[in-house]
Amino acid sequence: MSKVTWKPGTFLYPLPVVMVSCGTMEKSNIITVAWTGIINTDPAMVYISVRPSRYSYNIIKESGEFVINLTNEKLTYATDWCGVKSGAQVDKFKEMNLTKEPAKFVKCPMIKESPVSVECRVKEIKKLGSHHMFVAEVLGINADEKYIDEERFCRAFVNDKYRFAKWGKVKIAQALQLKKISYNTCRQFLNEIDEEEYLSILDSLLTAKRKSIHAENEYELNGKLMRFALSRGFEMKDIRHCIQLSDENDDFE
Repeated sequence: MSKVTWKPGTFLYPLPVVMVSCGTMEKSNIITVAWTGIINTDPAMVYISVRPSRYSYNIIKESGEFVINLTNEKLTYATDWCGVKSGAQVDKFKEMNLTKEPAKFVKCPMIKESPVSVECRVKEIKKLGSHHMFVAEVLGINADEKYIDEERFCRAFVNDKYRFAKWGKVKIAQALQLKKISYNTCRQFLNEIDEEEYLSILDSLLTAKRKSIHAENEYELNGKLMRFALSRGFEMKDIRHCIQLSDENDDFE
């Protein structure tokens, strides 16, 4: 089957549609945005692309903050309506009977009816052409408790932190405790970590760190490597094992 070539265009569909709230609790607005997504894991970063002509553009540019509110079936009409009306003429919260909810890290309100609200702070504005991209760091995620599955969340959190953030089990466990995840659930998913993969990650961390450490002898070098790995949340037994592996690997170089 042959393909037809078209001129460049925005043909990446479907895209998630979100409601972005901005401004303050006293004077706020909602803009419906389809051009949004994740751009980094650690630190967690997202983006939204907005036309400079939109009423919300200057609000976000001046405040440097916004909240991404995910939608659901109940918010379908409000999501569509907020995308075709200008906040310069109407109070979208009032007209759509939406509730302003104070955020924890930014001054703009969250939409209480939204299942998940993501608080964001702008780090950079990229002027791309018709749209400007607000690159933002995620400051906090607020989720309705009825949507949270503790085990599913814990599994995803563990996999993300040891594979991508390269955290050790101790640091992961501490972070989960701060999120009020039960001890048994935490241990369950930490124990599911593939030991060979886990040690390989630690070994690669130590190998990379070794190149940047200045030490007068092997004893001092190993001490600095141990302290580094401990700060990443790895246990001493695994650190000793990998330092020994690294020493053996060096002999073959």
